Amino acid sequence: MIIKIRTATTQGLTYSIVRDGGQGEHIDMSFITAKIMVKKSVYDSDKKALIAKTIAHPASNLLYFELTAEDTAKLSTGKYPIALKLFYDSGAEVVLREDTLLVSKGVFDA
Repeated sequence: MIIKIRTATTQGLTYSIVRDGGQGEHIDMSFITAKIMVKKSVYDSDKKALIAKTIAHPASNLLYFELTAEDTAKLSTGKYPIALKLFYDSGAEVVLREDTLLVSKGVFDA
């Protein structure tokens, strides 16, 4: 999936986490930390993410991440890999979703 944004604008991203192979049942997120990351390259480590937003132990399976205008101002026009990753308290990590963030010039860009 391609997510389109403009530099220096705010963009909300919402994800609903449901049980794989089930009938859309919600899962208990109380032992999970969800993190969304925008990177320059798919090969960059998590620590090198240009933008990272975390929700620790969410109360529901509906996750809302807000990329603020300040966050997106850090990005030049182009394509960036974006991923949603789950970190379990047990130490396990799962990449839940990988998409492409397509950034275009903002209204005030030269």
